[in-house]
Amino acid sequence: QKNNKNDIHQVSTALMEGYLEKWTNLIQGWKSRYFILHKDLLIYCNEKGAPQKGIIYLKIAQINADPDDPLRIIVHTGTNEIHIRAKDIAEKIRWIKAMQTV
Repeated sequence: QKNNKNDIHQVSTALMEGYLEKWTNLIQGWKSRYFILHKDLLIYCNEKGAPQKGIIYLKIAQINADPDDPLRIIVHTGTNEIHIRAKDIAEKIRWIKAMQTV
């Protein structure tokens, strides 16, 4: 039986959600991922409605803009560095502000 308590897609209180690109590695490069900002969590999946691929705990993360790439957001998780890219500067600013206010 599926535990729906942890199914993020059934949560209607997302602060922000949408597609961003996430850096994977040198071979695969940037991949489109669906991100959900819920409370102090940034959750990402391959696509909307898909199982989650990862969770970033924003209470302990540091959010930075990349000075060399106007569309990139760098999230320092404490143990890892995750690179996310927005489609335009306005979207990048919205995501950064939302992530920094949780």
